[in-house]
Amino acid sequence: MKNNIIRFVPGLEKQAKKNLEHLIAKAKSSKVFGDIHWEETAWTVTESQATDRGHKQRQYRLWFTQHGKNSRNLGKPFDEPFASFTKALIRLRHEIGGQSCSNHMTTVRALRYLYNQLSEYKHNPILLTHDHFIHAEKTARQRESSSSSYRLGVHLSEIARILDENRLTKIRIEYKSSLKRPESHDRLSDTAKERREKLMPKEEVFQALASISEKMAGAPDKIRINIIRLLLFTGFRIGETLTLPANTLVIETAKNQLTGLPEIDNTGKIKQRIGLRYWPEKGAEPRIKWLPTEAGKLVKTAIKEIKLHTKSAREMASWLENNPNKIKISGYEPDSLINVKEIAKYVGIQTGMQFCTTRKIPTIKKSNGAPASDYFVKFSDFYKAVVTKRWDKPMLRLKNGKSQLLSESLCVVFYEQLNNVRPHNPLLVRPISEQNISDFLCGRSTIKNVFERHKYLNHDGTPYKIRTHAFRHFLNTIANEGGLTDIELAWWFGRKHIGDNQAYDHRTAAQMTDKARQMLLSGEIVGPIADAANQLSPIDAKEFIATQVNAVHHTPYGLCLHDFAQNPCDKHLNCLSGCKEFHRTKGDQTERTNLKILKSQTTTAIDHAKNEADDDTWGANNWVQHNKIIIENIDKALAIDEDNQTSGDELIPVNISGMVIGEPL
Repeated sequence: MKNNIIRFVPGLEKQAKKNLEHLIAKAKSSKVFGDIHWEETAWTVTESQATDRGHKQRQYRLWFTQHGKNSRNLGKPFDEPFASFTKALIRLRHEIGGQSCSNHMTTVRALRYLYNQLSEYKHNPILLTHDHFIHAEKTARQRESSSSSYRLGVHLSEIARILDENRLTKIRIEYKSSLKRPESHDRLSDTAKERREKLMPKEEVFQALASISEKMAGAPDKIRINIIRLLLFTGFRIGETLTLPANTLVIETAKNQLTGLPEIDNTGKIKQRIGLRYWPEKGAEPRIKWLPTEAGKLVKTAIKEIKLHTKSAREMASWLENNPNKIKISGYEPDSLINVKEIAKYVGIQTGMQFCTTRKIPTIKKSNGAPASDYFVKFSDFYKAVVTKRWDKPMLRLKNGKSQLLSESLCVVFYEQLNNVRPHNPLLVRPISEQNISDFLCGRSTIKNVFERHKYLNHDGTPYKIRTHAFRHFLNTIANEGGLTDIELAWWFGRKHIGDNQAYDHRTAAQMTDKARQMLLSGEIVGPIADAANQLSPIDAKEFIATQVNAVHHTPYGLCLHDFAQNPCDKHLNCLSGCKEFHRTKGDQTERTNLKILKSQTTTAIDHAKNEADDDTWGANNWVQHNKIIIENIDKALAIDEDNQTSGDELIPVNISGMVIGEPL
């Protein structure tokens, strides 16, 4: 009897099913990711990823699988129709936004939590509900770290929005993640301490690198240690360093900004300023990074050494670029035979037979019982095996349509040149990859890092390690301590948004407080406590500030010097209503911009309150008077740095230039 029962599909479910089928059909016809096979559990999407920079040479894959036992083990493939829904979502998502492979995989991880919620419904995505998302979020929070679960919550919200906008479910989801960003600005918190410990390099690692750099022998290690020097003294991202042009170095006469005349050092010589041409990642425009004097000298030496040890590879890159589909071997006819001994010499290895066996090149022996050295291969077979390994992509593709060839790049080496086990192949060249530098600093299961090779070990016997990005975090924190503004920091580190600076500032609460005390004494911070200190002698002022300032907190409008450890603040979140502990950083453009925005908003609020007062609305006059006090205090805060203003409100960094000389890229 069951077979005779007809199930009537409700209208909304029927429409959702039709919409999902249309979405999947559209995704299948898309050309995104190139020639992939829809039914496969894993898609190789390398060609769609990191095509703009040659240092990224790993394979990128998307895995449409369930949760595994752990991060190293893949789960079973998704069942249909959930598998096709996931693939369609990822493919169309990339078509619109071109996200990274790791970003797509975070979406897949979020979908895995939803998949588990649909076990009773044959994993049909059109039956997803708001409750499924709530339970998926709860499970993610229990299973993942706070930062990971927050990211998954963001992706769950995106999935819900896509489902609702495209009407892919019976009922609207109407879900937004309740997971909060875990990052805390409290520098005393355990989270801040753990983050600082993880991201900031340890002093003993610096000492080890300094000692190791004196022992470097051979081009592979000398090239990499000088790349580390560039990271340390420039604060570049690893991709920016590895894609520097060969003519990156810029040397100019240093001129006085007021007089325009050359600057003279203590010995009577004309000063020079040193910078590096580079193309910032994350969308910033090409520029020259001007370096502090001493750092510039060290960077100049490092560039010189890298160019010396990569000169031959760059020359070979130029030959290959001028001779497409060829390698630099002549004197053989295609059908002539070449001895495996000769092959060993050409490709820079000890055993030519192993080279041929690995690449499945057919070998010919001239007599029975012949030794390996008497084996031959057709020259055309050997030639083809080498030609297929050519690197024919540019080092860098720019948004303006230009490209930087391998022969125009600083960090180019022979094939396998940075492998400490195998000899390099002098017929082929490659960009230096981020994996090459990671292996040098961190190692892998089968590769010893430079610290292990030179016996620099932790107390537990494990070798030191350091991530390439740690140098950037370190230099950014030093720059913060030196007093660079947010605008200067963002420009110098190649960031589009000044808000990104915060993630790289690892000063402790004690360091921030000491810095605030120094700035109060020097007049860089202005406010009631600074005014009181100015009435005292220098010695008394120092003691007064030391007792009055025990904490410092950054707000969008200035500094709060209230010590919350002693008592709560009675003006919490109302700094501009006459708070005695609110202070301005003289010349800080971020504070100034936020104050001007607040003034505009408050002026609008006054206008509304005045209209209500004209209509005799009870209490409206109180709001008019309150907002007038806010405006008055904003004007006082803005007036603090009026003498520092140049043209308009834009602070021009003293020692930073955004000018690109010529068109190096």
